[in-house]
Amino acid sequence: MQIKFSVNRRIFNPRMEQIFVATESSDCLIRNCFLNTRPFEMSIVDNTGNLVMHIERPLKCDDCCWFCCMQELEMFDPAGEKLYSVEQEWAFFNNKIALKDGGGEVLMRIHGEVCVIRCCSDRIFSILTPDLNQIGEIRKKWSGCGKETFTEADNFTIEFPVASDSKTKMGILGATILVNYMYFEKKGGE
Repeated sequence: MQIKFSVNRRIFNPRMEQIFVATESSDCLIRNCFLNTRPFEMSIVDNTGNLVMHIERPLKCDDCCWFCCMQELEMFDPAGEKLYSVEQEWAFFNNKIALKDGGGEVLMRIHGEVCVIRCCSDRIFSILTPDLNQIGEIRKKWSGCGKETFTEADNFTIEFPVASDSKTKMGILGATILVNYMYFEKKGGE
């Protein structure tokens, strides 16, 4: 018997109006065995229940310096066409990510601070052009000791690059989801 587990995450606009719900679907056994490195599928739907994007994340090892273990996920439109991939790039501290189009061309890079485990302050990931000019940021907001210690709830804000279209924003949202799993989801599970 296979038990499926779903987790809903709400996504808000700057006025704190809910615009999307992201629902992760993963096998209960896999979820408990592989924790924050688990494979999953995620559907992102708008407030009317229409699918906006589908995400697939394969199983990859964690805390490893081998190229085969770099974290990744792929994003698809409602018709199943690959829109983007988000791939961890090898670095000594593994805090570099590339956002690629469906054909594998790097559109943006996301670089985090050397140490993402500091407490009591926000964590910042810069959104960069392929030639490393900053054009935006992903910020994991510090929520206070109680919430950070006793819950899995995390708050992120995204400063999108100027003139980003909705498709590009969805790609950056997917990159933010991978950043959350890689650095902020507790390794001991939920």
